[in-house]
Amino acid sequence: MTSDSWIALAVLVVMVGVLVLDRVPPVFVLGGAVAALLFTDVIDVDTALSGLSSPAPATIGALYVVAGAATATGAFVGLIDRLLKKRPSVPLLAGSTAALSSFIPNTPLIAMFAPRVVRWAHRSGGSASRLLLPMSFASILGGVVTIIGTSTNLVVSDLLRAAGEDELGMFEITVVGLPVAIVGVIVLTTVGRRILPDRSTSIDPS
Repeated sequence: MTSDSWIALAVLVVMVGVLVLDRVPPVFVLGGAVAALLFTDVIDVDTALSGLSSPAPATIGALYVVAGAATATGAFVGLIDRLLKKRPSVPLLAGSTAALSSFIPNTPLIAMFAPRVVRWAHRSGGSASRLLLPMSFASILGGVVTIIGTSTNLVVSDLLRAAGEDELGMFEITVVGLPVAIVGVIVLTTVGRRILPDRSTSIDPS
C-alpha cells in the first residue's frame, strides 16, 4: 500500500470512530475527513468539491424541502388521524407509510407520524412500540420503490452517470422494489407482528 492509502485508511478509521461516539455532528465529522485528505494531498481540490457539483445532493435537498413543507402544513395529518381514529390496523398503517415513503424521505415522514402514534398510545393505553416499529421498517421498504424514495437511490444513479452509464429512471427500480416492499409489509404485519414487544408508553404527549 502507498502512503496515500495508509492516510486514507487512517482517516476512515478515525471518522467511523468519531461517528460511533456520536459526540460531534456528522456534517462536521465528514467535512473534517475530507479536509484532512485534502490537506495531506491524498485528494485534490476538484475531487474534494466534486460532491457539490453533483445533482444528487441538490435533489436530496429539494426532497427534504418538500417534506418539510408537508410537515409544516400538515398535509398528511388528516391521513394519520384517520388511521388512528379507532384502534389502528398495523397492516393499514404500515402499508400507508410504505406508499408515502416511496415519494417522501423516511426521516421527516416518521418524524411527522411518530408523535401522533405516541399520543394515541398515551390516550388509549395501547402499545406505541407495536405501531412504531412496523411503521419505521415500512418506511424503509417504501424507499426502494422509486428513485426518489431514498437518498441512496439518487446517489447510485449519480454514480452510474459519472461512470458513463444511463441514469436510473423514476420507476426503473419499481419492478424489483415494489414486490420487495409488498412482501416486506406482509411479513411485518403477519409474522413480525407476533414478535413485536408490547410496551406501554410513558411519554407525555404534551
